[in-house]
Amino acid sequence: MGNLYTKLALTSIKKNKVFYVPYIISASIMIALFFIVTSLAFDPYIQTVHGGSTLATLLALGIPVLGLLSTFFLFYISSFIMKRRKKELGLYSILGMEKKHIIAVASRENFIVAVSSIFLGNVFGLIFYKISQLFLLKIVHAKIDMSLRLSFPAVAISVAVYSILFGLIFLFSSAEIRFRSTLGYLKSGSVGEKKPKANWFLGLAGIIILGVAYYLATSVKESVQAFTFFFPAVLLVIIGTYMIFVAGSIFVLSILKKNKDYYYQTKHMISVSGMLYRMKRNGMGLATICILSTMVLVMMSTVTTIILLNKDNMDRIFPHDYSITLTPGDHEVESTLALDPEIVRTQVEYTADRTGCEIENFEYYYCLNMCGEFEGSDIRYWMDYTDYYMVYIMDLDSYNRLTGQNVTIKDGQIGFAYDQVSGLVGDELSIVGGKKYDTVELPKTPAVMLGEVMTYSQGEIYLVVSSMDELKELDSRLTDVWYEVFSETGGPSYSDLTHKYITFDVTGDDRKFFVDFGNDHMCPLAPQDLEYMNTNWTEWEDGTDEDLFSKGMFTDYFYSIYGGVFFLGIVLSIACITIAVLVMYFKQILEGYEDAGKFSIMKKVGLSNEDIKGTIYSQIVMVFFMPLLVAGIHTAFAYHMVKLMLALFEIHDASAFFVILLICVLVFAVFYGIVFVITSKNYFKLVGNADKALSSY
Repeated sequence: MGNLYTKLALTSIKKNKVFYVPYIISASIMIALFFIVTSLAFDPYIQTVHGGSTLATLLALGIPVLGLLSTFFLFYISSFIMKRRKKELGLYSILGMEKKHIIAVASRENFIVAVSSIFLGNVFGLIFYKISQLFLLKIVHAKIDMSLRLSFPAVAISVAVYSILFGLIFLFSSAEIRFRSTLGYLKSGSVGEKKPKANWFLGLAGIIILGVAYYLATSVKESVQAFTFFFPAVLLVIIGTYMIFVAGSIFVLSILKKNKDYYYQTKHMISVSGMLYRMKRNGMGLATICILSTMVLVMMSTVTTIILLNKDNMDRIFPHDYSITLTPGDHEVESTLALDPEIVRTQVEYTADRTGCEIENFEYYYCLNMCGEFEGSDIRYWMDYTDYYMVYIMDLDSYNRLTGQNVTIKDGQIGFAYDQVSGLVGDELSIVGGKKYDTVELPKTPAVMLGEVMTYSQGEIYLVVSSMDELKELDSRLTDVWYEVFSETGGPSYSDLTHKYITFDVTGDDRKFFVDFGNDHMCPLAPQDLEYMNTNWTEWEDGTDEDLFSKGMFTDYFYSIYGGVFFLGIVLSIACITIAVLVMYFKQILEGYEDAGKFSIMKKVGLSNEDIKGTIYSQIVMVFFMPLLVAGIHTAFAYHMVKLMLALFEIHDASAFFVILLICVLVFAVFYGIVFVITSKNYFKLVGNADKALSSY
């Protein structure tokens, strides 16, 4: 008896290969993606690169996300196939098979699909795992690993997770078979849907919710505000999209039906009528495709922008390879001024000679640093937790040393320069309510680098006063105001005049220089420390603290994080595209079987092949490109908010983000069009062979 069930299961799969083959292939893709991410998360070599533990943790976060997407995908597609086979299952019952026998056949079908999908998924995963690892290592700027290894934990987890998922699918399918009547199965293919009524309340609520989401996305002015409202806006867009596709689409189709000039054309009449009766059922699927498409566009454009603009961004934030900060033990200004930078120069040159490197652009300077905002012509401390500006204030000698200029600034004047912003400083300027200065625009922006300070400001403002005495006076006032306002509650950061900053560049292996400098003059770092460390420190005999920061080590760690985000973005985008494509494919193919009989009847009553093709094309185009159009609208409204959020990553080049977003939209549209061509051909084929499709349905 078991062999009979197996033969019936194989025959059914072969007969319904137009459904099962794409189902197995797409499930294999999802399993392969899951396997690849899991393998990389457990990859011992990934753990050894700079920031490897963080990268592995980030990849591990992608595992449950892929698991959830797979759960949604497998259950959604299996429900489509179950709907397609209801008549067949009813026929089994009429031929004398009991429900337990039908369940036995279904169990073997599910087992064959599960084994095929899991096997192919792991094979695809093994094939593409090494390519994915090399790609990830390239993104994070790590050394290439050419060794081959099999991750047994990844295989075990993949097999276990997807065995459980396919087991749950079988349980739900068995429950439906057990509780569904034979008559219900046989009538499922012939029972027409009632004409849906336009739900005005649901449609209006969807429009209002979507309008609120669009308002949030376009009205925010600050980066912090954009980040705060981003996820509420996303949630509103998802809810509003489902409401509009379910209720609003019925309303739109009803309007088209009332438009006599449009409706009473053969291709429009049939397509609008067919869609109107199906939209109650199809609205959820189209909304899902729309949301997934929007996710892909926003996700890929954002992470691509971060990765592509990161190098220039790092060079702007950290203009030198190294910075050293000296802080006297007594934290007195005069002690800071007395510190001899030549001591550090001697240390640096000793290590450079030993490691075969050369030191360039060795400079020292003094600089006050505050998070500020403007109130008229006064710069005050950042207090209202909206976006702020990073304000650097230095003396004239420090400015001229850093820039190679010979600028003159008189008493009562203050020089200014910008980075990423402009037009903020007028003819006069005061700082935290102090005396007013006449402003002088500076010819060049100084290359300031205060250790590992990476701000998330709107931009940087550089101010230069005439003398060290003037800088001391400002430091005293800024310190007094900070303690007066923030001593009890805490407040924005302020770096005073008790630090001497030294910057320099290293020609040669600057990573090796970082390790050797620590061994020579600071704390020797263990190999596991080098995985995430970009700083080192020591204390001189007189109590002076010396802190070292390496741009190269920081950049490696940065790439490990955002390279991982970029890689996950690609993987999740592939998963979302796979789901969207398969949902659309199955929806169209299922409708093709349903429409085959209807078009066969229309053909017999005189509808020409040209009219049939025009009707089908009109219907497919409307259904296929409606989600893409709405996804494009969602993405357009998201542009402003995402642009502000990118400023949190110190990315202010809006034009570059716009170009990248446009490219992502065009590439996705081309891919979407290819899927449209493939799906429409299958639909035309089914309807063209109407009699054959009808008999199989």
